[in-house]
Amino acid sequence: MRCVISGYYGFSNAGDEAVLAAIVQGLARHFPDCRPCVLSADPEATQREHGVEAVQRWCLGDVWRELAGADLLIQGGGSLIQDATSTKSALYYLAVLRMARMRRVPAMVFAQGFGPLRNPALRLVARREYEALAAITARDEETIHELRRLGVRRVEPVLTADPALLLQPDMEAATAALQEAKVDGGSGLLLLSLRDWAGVDRLMPMLASITESARSRYGLRAIAVPFQEPEDVAIAEALCRTDRHTRLVRCPDGPAQLMGVVAQTRAVVSMRLHGIIFAAAQAVPAVGISYDPKLNAFGGRARQPVVKLGGCTQERLTALVDGILAEAGVGSEKRRATAVELKAAAERNFDALSGLVTGRG
Repeated sequence: MRCVISGYYGFSNAGDEAVLAAIVQGLARHFPDCRPCVLSADPEATQREHGVEAVQRWCLGDVWRELAGADLLIQGGGSLIQDATSTKSALYYLAVLRMARMRRVPAMVFAQGFGPLRNPALRLVARREYEALAAITARDEETIHELRRLGVRRVEPVLTADPALLLQPDMEAATAALQEAKVDGGSGLLLLSLRDWAGVDRLMPMLASITESARSRYGLRAIAVPFQEPEDVAIAEALCRTDRHTRLVRCPDGPAQLMGVVAQTRAVVSMRLHGIIFAAAQAVPAVGISYDPKLNAFGGRARQPVVKLGGCTQERLTALVDGILAEAGVGSEKRRATAVELKAAAERNFDALSGLVTGRG
């Protein structure tokens, strides 16, 4: 089986690369004869990191040729069809779906979020392409509601979860990353992950106070971890300057290394969605700082507290972090049960894919 995989790949975003890694691993488990080809912004890096074929996503001629020999298109992970940041992203991914339809290649939207998509013309195009899909799995209930509002009726979306939950941590590589940063995790670590966003500067003094409290009350050392490079590096370095005890930890070996670092922490405070996803997968207590509804959606499902960036205060954030640290031991069994539940939901993506492939066979 020849499978083309489309998504936000090749941009050094740990969350999206984790999704891709999980998809590739899942395809190998369920379809040993599958030969994936990834549409990537950096094909060489994708080939090197994931061990799969890759072509330049921006070269539509190459995309067209790959689809000619494909049995299936998987468009996977993230919120690809949205115009909150720009219309170009939605146009690109809808164009890939359109090309697959023109090539008569069945397409599956795999564990995606949807929206916000406000442009009326784009909504019409999205409805047409989604109605032509062979299968849809959605990472949250709001996506299913939004697709119904869009008018998608022919294909029934299946509620699943982010496939990155299934990624296996690389503990050896994680230990190497901590050692490289001269961090001793023996006394416990508090992981902080921010992204450059309007209003993020007001978090700096709040987090400095929280890391000091975590150090004095719980013996934890704070680490600032970029989830997308180079975009998150400057904000992580700013965190380290705000609190001289916080150390910058970088994970150049990919998402499995980063998952391993999360697994070695006592708690996570993250603006990045995959910060709280990785924490849930490893049953680590976490607080999300939400700049986007997708964090609220996952946090609610994973039973993680989430505070909106715009309404975040020192008192509120401190109370939430103190809460997860104070109850870390008591809630461990519930977190492990939630991790099992979420991973089972993530596995349903591959169940849906298997049903699609079997049906075509």
